[in-house]
Amino acid sequence: MAVYGYVRVSTKQQSEDGLSLEAQQRQVEGYAMMQGMQIDEIYVERAVSGWKPFDSRPQGRRLAGCLIAGDVIICSKLDRLFRSARDALVVSDELKKQGVSLHLIDLGGDVTGNGVSKVFFTIV
Repeated sequence: MAVYGYVRVSTKQQSEDGLSLEAQQRQVEGYAMMQGMQIDEIYVERAVSGWKPFDSRPQGRRLAGCLIAGDVIICSKLDRLFRSARDALVVSDELKKQGVSLHLIDLGGDVTGNGVSKVFFTIV
């Protein structure tokens, strides 16, 4: 099992400033520690719009390509990973089929783990 973090900012200025990326990384690392997990790698997406489908972003594609059953992805907020409801539902369904857990901190944790989180994730 590997644990991956994913952080993203939309603009070049946010990317250069780095504060948002650092804050997201701290949240991901803190959440992992509270869950008894150790982060293997954090994928950092700089100046890439969330409207771009996850697997067409450079780091999103790289992350998606290395996942195996039992892996975990942690992201601080839903909007850091997705801006499109369709992309969110397609990717989360694919992750679940692969046996990969997706933890969104702002939604309370694992959104692929059980029916309740899936319903909540779909509504949000």
